[in-house]
Amino acid sequence: MAEEPKENEQPEGTEAPKPAPSKEPSSIWETLEPIVTIAGTWAWVIAALNGLISIIMIFVTLSPWLPLLTNPLYAQFIPWATIVWYIIVAIVEVLFAIAILRPRFSNKCKEQDWDYLLNDVLVLGNFRFPWMFVWAIILTIFSWSYWGGAAVWFCAFVIIFMGPKPYQWTE
Repeated sequence: MAEEPKENEQPEGTEAPKPAPSKEPSSIWETLEPIVTIAGTWAWVIAALNGLISIIMIFVTLSPWLPLLTNPLYAQFIPWATIVWYIIVAIVEVLFAIAILRPRFSNKCKEQDWDYLLNDVLVLGNFRFPWMFVWAIILTIFSWSYWGGAAVWFCAFVIIFMGPKPYQWTE
């Protein structure tokens, strides 16, 4: 004698249909939205401060060599290429934070214009890559101790993976 399935059980061989992803914002997003707004609003300041700290650290690192600058024999041993490269990188980071990150990311986070951030993408064939990730990569590479892009990384991951709408990776 075969047992009959109980009310909540599915017969063997059939699977319960999977629910479609919700188009409504998750409760996680409702919790994180104020944090993302604040972190995104200040992301350009964090990146610019990181660049300024880089410049200060370069001169602190250079300070033991300064007395040797009067003697050309010793001045040749100062690692000029590295110092010049670090200064250029720090200036690029500050300019990037002011010219690109502030208007295209921080101001949009402040206005809570999530649609703009979700649709501001680099199209690679059929793949939509968010510019937020590109900016975070650039800031991470050009920053002192790699923390200049931390606020952008945090906001980008939350907006893309837990944001107000599901992100469409392909067109």
